[in-house]
Amino acid sequence: MKFLFTIAVCLCALLVAGSVVYAQVTGDYQSNGTGNWSDHTKWLSYNGSSWVAAATAPTGSGTITLQGTDSLYLDVSVTITGKLRTTGGKVGNSLLTLSFGPGSVYEHAIDAGSIPDAAWDSTSTILISGTVTAGPQFSSGTQYGNVDFESHGLTQNVQLNMTGTSVTFRGHLWVGATTSAAGVAQQLRLSGSSATYPSLYRTYYIGGDLIMDSTRSIFTFCGSGTAYTGDSVYVGGNIHINAGVFSINRGSGASGWLFCNGDFSIGAGAQVTKHSSSNYPAMIFFTKSGRQTFTNQGSISTGFAKPFDVFVESGSIFNTGSGQLTGGMNFTLKQGATLETARDGGVDSAIVPNNGSGTGVTKTFEPNSSFIFDGSTPQRTGTLMPTTVWDLIINNTAGVTLTQATTVTDTLYLKAGVFDNTIPFTLASGAGIAYEGGSLLIPLGVKPEGGSAIPKVFFVDQNYPNPFNPSTTVRFGLPTRSSVSARVYNLLGQEVATVFEGTRPAGIYNLEFDASALPSGIYLCRIQAGRNVQVKRMLLVR
Repeated sequence: MKFLFTIAVCLCALLVAGSVVYAQVTGDYQSNGTGNWSDHTKWLSYNGSSWVAAATAPTGSGTITLQGTDSLYLDVSVTITGKLRTTGGKVGNSLLTLSFGPGSVYEHAIDAGSIPDAAWDSTSTILISGTVTAGPQFSSGTQYGNVDFESHGLTQNVQLNMTGTSVTFRGHLWVGATTSAAGVAQQLRLSGSSATYPSLYRTYYIGGDLIMDSTRSIFTFCGSGTAYTGDSVYVGGNIHINAGVFSINRGSGASGWLFCNGDFSIGAGAQVTKHSSSNYPAMIFFTKSGRQTFTNQGSISTGFAKPFDVFVESGSIFNTGSGQLTGGMNFTLKQGATLETARDGGVDSAIVPNNGSGTGVTKTFEPNSSFIFDGSTPQRTGTLMPTTVWDLIINNTAGVTLTQATTVTDTLYLKAGVFDNTIPFTLASGAGIAYEGGSLLIPLGVKPEGGSAIPKVFFVDQNYPNPFNPSTTVRFGLPTRSSVSARVYNLLGQEVATVFEGTRPAGIYNLEFDASALPSGIYLCRIQAGRNVQVKRMLLVR
């Protein structure tokens, strides 16, 4: 079966439109008429100084340019390993005949048109450089690699159209300049009023990063004329708004939902906006299972009354570092999610949304969410932290002060520094404290003399003596009857001794360990009581 490359716009018009002019190298090809791809007479090759009649047809390496009004029919299978450029019209082809290998490039140096229906390696790149009035169309049934947009001649807002309801970019989406060289502001939209199909909801999957680098760029999911619709964008990598304006929705445009599975950074001077005059919602969901770092050196704003809605989903650790989440947004930390901050004021100064339009914003921290304090100067937890938390992690050598009475449902982790618990905390039934290098200002220990020696929480003291030879004692306490396991490991993680295994009632115990059979070195004593675990380093010196 033969497939057609149709070239509809002349090369001179392309150059006027502002396409990049490439230096030729020996072995490059350009088309020379209409015919079969395998017919070498329909090609010119560059010999280092000029274009000459080709002795063979191109196989896919180097740079291949389809120019003028030439039409080439794919009568053979072709794998592009270098670059294929089209400087006019549409490209029609088949998954059976055309493929793009690792690191290859397809340059769409024309206005409108369609991206070839090829087999795309995840590291291949589609460079859209010739857009003036309309972006190209993508096939919903195809998985593409990277997509780069860099067009300097836009005369109106444009969008990337699709043939169905969803499209997948397995690599990154990079947005360069969208405004004209004269500074006329134009937008690149994923969809818009002239989207071919459908008229309702669309989904975009970006496996890699979403990146904006140009101060002359405006990028949005949807724009004017898309009322009562919505676009969902899933980003598997990081989002870097290094420059320009990034809008979830814009104009009278529809709802926009952004699902972020990586870090999110806003560079100095860059803007993130919700700009729907119809006040359709714009939502950002942080969904990664693990740490997601948020950095803002630019601005977040809403051009109309309704602010953003930002949600940190269960399982995500939302790390603001020493920065702040501020701007026109409602913020929700869901149950099972974690907020991590290095701000001196804790939660109160890490999450400070506001709305310049005058509409109020909400800050919601659901019970049984978790909090990490890891600054380098003294911190307080803040009054916005809920009075019931799941985990509370203290990891600041300069110390952290509890602002209000708090109940810890699962574990208080003392990793570094002193936790000032002058305002007391409460451990829920089954909760515990993990001493991992930090300490409490007011220790929790046994009851006063005259009462029973029952600790309030599980603890393990440092062994004594330490260093030792050949025996040492480890003191630990159980607040409730527990199944206890005490094992010793070397630094290779190999178990060298089981000191105790069994059940003990609540109380304080001394564990004797004889290391007569072991060589000098550092050993780790791991004591587990129920789901509580603590590890102590011991030094044996002969």
